[in-house]
This record gives sequence, C-alpha cells and structure tokens, in this order.
Amino acid sequence: MCSRTGSQLGARGYHVLPEPQRVELTGTDVEFDANWQVTTEGSLTVDDDLVEVLRECLDERHCLTVGTRDCGSRGPAIVLVLEPRRTVVEEATDRDTLGLAAQSYELQATGDLVRVSAPERAGLFYGIVTLVQLIRSDQGRLWLPEGVITDWPDVGRRHLFWDNSEHLDRLETLKAAVRKAAMYKVNGVVLKLDSHFVYESAPALADPNALMPAELQELTDYAQRYHVQLIPYIDAPGHLAWLLKHPEYRNLREFADCNYELCTTDPGSYRLLEGLFDDLLSSNQGVEHFVLSTDEPYYIGLGRSRARAAELGSVGKLEAEFVRRAAGYLRDRGRTVQIWGEYPIEREDIPSLPPYLINGVANGPKYDPVYARNGIRQFLYVSTQAELQNFPDYYPADPADLINPVGSNCSVAKLHEELSFHPARRQDNVVGVFVAAWADAGLHPETFWLGFVCGAAWAWHPGCPEPGDAVERFGRLFYGDGVRDTAAVYELMSVQAQFFESSWDRCDSTARTPIFGGPYEIYDSPRPAKDQSVPLPDLPDRTLSRGSRWRRTNLR
Repeated sequence: MCSRTGSQLGARGYHVLPEPQRVELTGTDVEFDANWQVTTEGSLTVDDDLVEVLRECLDERHCLTVGTRDCGSRGPAIVLVLEPRRTVVEEATDRDTLGLAAQSYELQATGDLVRVSAPERAGLFYGIVTLVQLIRSDQGRLWLPEGVITDWPDVGRRHLFWDNSEHLDRLETLKAAVRKAAMYKVNGVVLKLDSHFVYESAPALADPNALMPAELQELTDYAQRYHVQLIPYIDAPGHLAWLLKHPEYRNLREFADCNYELCTTDPGSYRLLEGLFDDLLSSNQGVEHFVLSTDEPYYIGLGRSRARAAELGSVGKLEAEFVRRAAGYLRDRGRTVQIWGEYPIEREDIPSLPPYLINGVANGPKYDPVYARNGIRQFLYVSTQAELQNFPDYYPADPADLINPVGSNCSVAKLHEELSFHPARRQDNVVGVFVAAWADAGLHPETFWLGFVCGAAWAWHPGCPEPGDAVERFGRLFYGDGVRDTAAVYELMSVQAQFFESSWDRCDSTARTPIFGGPYEIYDSPRPAKDQSVPLPDLPDRTLSRGSRWRRTNLR
C-alpha cells in the first residue's frame, strides 16, 4: 500500500505527511482559488469552529481567503460533514478500532466539489489537515488532485515531548508549537516544565517568569481546539535536582548529599508530589493523560529506602510500590498514567504494577510480552536527539572522519525502522508512539521538528514513506513548497555537529561539582565531571620558535 499511495501522490507533485492509508486518483487536477467557499451539511453549521480552523489554515499556508455559504448555494465548495458511519479500519497495530475509526475521514475531490466527511470531530479535523497539505502551488496557481482519500491512523495516540525544563518558551511560541504539531496529526504534546510553573502548593520551586496556572489552562484549551492534548510531565523519583536542591525539600532525598532522587518511603515525598499533581491537574482540565516519568531512578532502594526494598524482595518491587501509590492518586482523579517501565523493573516485578498503566517505552522481547500478559498497554518510544550540543544526529557521520568518535543513535533511518517495524507491533497492547527530544543539551527546538514530523508520519502509517522521501516532503511542507534538498542540508548540519563534538578532548573538571554516581551504581567517592578541552599550542622559546608537537597532535 505504501508504494501505491506514495507513487500516486508523489508522481503528481503532491506531498502529504502522514501518508494516507488509501488513495484513488483519477488523473485530473482541480484548480483551487478564492472563488471556493466553505459550507456544511447535517449537524454542522458554517459557524462551527472546524470551519474557522479550515479557513485559518488556508490563509496561513496558502495566503488564500475563502468565505462561507449556506448549504445548497451554487459555486465551487468545500463541504464539511459529520456523518456517523461504520468506518472499516482495514489493518492497524492498535486494537482499539473504535478509537481509530473516530479519527478516520474520507476526502473526495471532483470538479467544483471537495467533500470532507468523518464520523467524529477529530477525524474531520484530520481531513481538513490533509486537504490543506494537499493543495500545491504551480506557477502562481493552486491545484488539488481529483480522487478519493480514505484514511485512519495505525495507532490512536501520537505524542511528542516538548522539553521546557531548561528554558521557558513564550506562551505564543508554545501555542505555535501545538498548532504545528496538530498539522501533522500529532494528538498529544507532553510538556515538561519543572520549575517553570507556579506551583501553589510549593511556591519555592517556581523560577522567575514561570508559567502561571491560568496560562497553562489557556494553553490546554488552545491545544484542544486543534485536537491535541497538552499532557503534564513530572519526574519521580529520579531526575529531581530542580526540586531537591531547595533547602525546604532536602530532607526528602534518598541520599542526603545527592539531590538527584526522592526517597520513596518518606510520607513527605507523597505529600509533596500530590500537591504538585493537584496544581497541574487544576490548570490542565479536559485532558486524559499524565506522564509520571519514572525515568532512571538509579538509587531507589540503595539509601534510606534500603530496608523496604529488602522487605519487598527487590528494588524493582519498591519502584512498583511507588508507582502504585503515585499513579493511583492520578488515576483516582481521572488521568490515564504513563510511566517508563524500565530499570529497575525486571520481568518478575511487572506483575506488581497496576494494569491500568501505559508503559511509555517498549523494551524488546524480554519484557514486552510480560507487559502484554499483565494487561499493561505500551507505546513505541524514539528520540530525535541524543547528546549532541549543536544539531541532532539525523545522519551518522563516518567514524573515520571523527577524532574522538561519538555514538549516533537518532538517525532518520533508525526512527523509520523502530517505529515501522518494532517487534512489539506484533503484540496486541501497543496503543501509541512517543517521540522525544531532550532540550537540556541546548539545541534550538526547530531542529527537532524533522524527527517530530517523520515520527508522527510513521506512527500514523508505518513504513511509509521511505526515509529519504519523508525528509523531502518535510522540507516542502515545513519550510515551503519551493524548498528542495532538505536532506542534504540536514545531513551537512548533522555531520558537522558530530565532528565538532568529536574534536574536543575530555579532561577532569575543576569547576563543576563531582558526580555522586552513575547508572546502576554509587561511586565510592565522587568522581570529577568531564569538561571539553583543547590543548594549547606550545609557548615559543627564547628565539620565538615553536616545536611541532601541537601541530602533530592536532593534525586531524
């Protein structure tokens, strides 16, 4: 199906992401201009917000202003229709076919009529998005292919991760990101704020200019207009230096001299977390999901909670006990809770987790079937960015061209492979895709969008398009219809970033605090952090001549 739909649209010069599931074209093009108007049938009226969204999108993308008219009037028209019907989801990874059908749509274009129909508002919105992408410009005129598109997603949840832990975007920037994500059929934006939100229960945590509760609700409401859930994200028990660095919460640490991890056996830890949860929930009304990020809780059960871990039998069971209590609090308040079901959770610990969870990261054949047997749904997880400080490694550099080779694990080809052909897709518990981009390395958020858009495309339609085609489509849709050679530019930036990263030597830091421990271990004594360094040239001797050692050392 991928080659069939891709060849029909691509051969005609039309570019859409995600690729629709079924495309039937007649070979004729329909000219589209300001004479077209929007109308509705059935329960929809021309005052409906979906009509306004369509008009806004046409104006924003194509500088085209179209009017509205009542049903029955003459002239070229886009007709929006909500019509309950039994949509046949022919093939999908997600077993929730009713949920997938609610996001399905049909787009028919013929002569002077474009008809977008769907059983639910979400599907109608996605039909609108496809229509707006499909219109192409050719020598100052706009065209649309005549034919029928029938479409539905492969998984019902397509989430991207927006990291504001190290900086805070302006509210208008966050709104633009939400709107942009929706244009590629993303339906969840997971927002990590940390200290960039004003928690009424813990005012000491908020940084200056942090997002106010009313602003978070405003952003939440704005996202829902575009059928996007704005999903809160809180780390616990690990990754909490932003919180445990404060004197008010020092007593809640797992280790007194390490602000990384919360003690899960201290009742005060739960009082603190529940207050933070309540603050976010009250300013994020109307949303289903919540991410309780149990990412990398390396030291759980090794400090103050050691006795409880021994009593339960493993640190994994202690982690499960924490999840049951923290996630249960959120579930009791109407949220579907996502965790990271990885270390220290082992196979034998999984039955201790509550079945209502979503595990945000499929971990392979050792763990995934156990999650499935215990009724826990899963996401496929990918990241568009690893640890490079200038640009994501979308294209791996040749190790022979690097001085100190750095690992590359976020290439476009790998995103395509993992999202399209992950072994977990053969199970019946995969319900979504989570595309992450960690901003703590300081990259500009624009650099993440190639991964976000392609990730959403392969979540909707696995395998299609191929990576090279996907990147070129991204360039035309994201930057403009006349853009070409996006892959070449992104590859150049990726390779240069990898070379820059590899060109540094590493030396023990004398300026930063030594490191308490690493993954899976606590150091006997803190170890120095590593800083980037380049050896300086030799000082000249009394004759102002210099030796050649520095030149030889840095020849590459």
